[in-house]
Amino acid sequence: MSKKKSSIKKMSIEDLHEILDPSAIWENALGNEANEHSFYLYQLHNYHHDTWGAHLWTFNSVEDFKSFTPALIFSDAINYVDNLNEEQIEELDFSSGYAEYLKIIKENWDEARCIEFVKTYDGYDIKLIEFGRISSLFEISQEAFDQCRNESISEELLERTGLTEAQCQIMIQYSNVSETPPQSDKEGFLEFLNEDINDYLC
Repeated sequence: MSKKKSSIKKMSIEDLHEILDPSAIWENALGNEANEHSFYLYQLHNYHHDTWGAHLWTFNSVEDFKSFTPALIFSDAINYVDNLNEEQIEELDFSSGYAEYLKIIKENWDEARCIEFVKTYDGYDIKLIEFGRISSLFEISQEAFDQCRNESISEELLERTGLTEAQCQIMIQYSNVSETPPQSDKEGFLEFLNEDINDYLC
C-alpha cells in the first residue's frame, strides 16, 4: 500500500517573506509604549552559548500581543538566518510554524490564551517567562520592593517577596532609579518601562 503524501508543502524563507515579515513585526513592537492598562511579556534570549539576556515587551491589548506572535513563531528567521550559509538556509522549513500561524489568526484570543501561548512556547534560544498586566506591578508593596533592592533573581527571593520572576526582575531594575515602588509614582514608572527598562535588563 502506498503511503499518503503529506499535504504540508515545505516553506522556504523566501516563501515566508512573501506572506509576512517577522522582522518588521519584531521591530515595530520595540516602539510600543505602555500605559497602566497594558500587558507585559518577559522574555529571555541566548546571546551566545549559555549567556542569557532579558527583554520586557509591552502591549496595549490582547490583540496587539496576538499580532506579535509571528515574530516569536518565526524567531529563527529574524535572529539566525544571517549567520547561516546558503546550504543551511536552503534546508530551513517554516511550514509547521506557518500552520500554527494560520490556526492563531482564526482564533479569538483573551488573556488566558496569551498565557497559554507563553507557557507552551518552544522557541530556539528564546524563553518566554511570563505574560501579565502592568497593573499588577502597581500592587507591589514597599516591603517587597525594598527586598528586591541590590538583589538578583533566586528562588529564595521569589519565596520571600511572593512576587513572580518577572515582577522581581522589574523591581530589581526599578530600584536602581527609585526609592519607592511603582504605585507611588505611576507616571514615572511608566516612563521607566517605556524608555529605560531594557537598558537595565540587557
